[in-house]
Amino acid sequence: MAEPDPPADARLTGAPSIIDGLELVIFHWAGLAFGLQAIQVRGLGAIGSEDAVSIGDLLGLADTPASDLAAVDPPERLLRVDGPEGEWTCRVQEPVIQIRLRADSVHPLPTLLAACPGLNSVRAIARWRSDSGLTLLPLLDARRLPPCPLGWSGVEHAV
Repeated sequence: MAEPDPPADARLTGAPSIIDGLELVIFHWAGLAFGLQAIQVRGLGAIGSEDAVSIGDLLGLADTPASDLAAVDPPERLLRVDGPEGEWTCRVQEPVIQIRLRADSVHPLPTLLAACPGLNSVRAIARWRSDSGLTLLPLLDARRLPPCPLGWSGVEHAV
């Protein structure tokens, strides 16, 4: 039996179609995992002397250090992201990985959650099987994150 033709967009570009899945970068903060579309991530680097805000501050998470949740704070990295005012960096905690998540694992937010102003940057929820088991993963849209307290200036360092 012949293989069915791939979707037109996959034939033209040679890339998998979005119907097949979604490329995500998964990172952590204070024991929680979050995902961003890989296309919104421009790079990953080591923490240096740069003054970068944490993703926890941008999301308005309680000031709970990861050490309250685990014996040791996970290492931090700088994530370069396309935001509403251009490219910027934020601090995230390891592990930081890139995965391809099946499209049927991604679900829109329920109406009541989507209407919450504090969740504006959360666009969907995904079921993800991590090393610690099945997890609900908030999927963020970097273009909808609140303004960075340090300003949305462009990245002036290489990561």
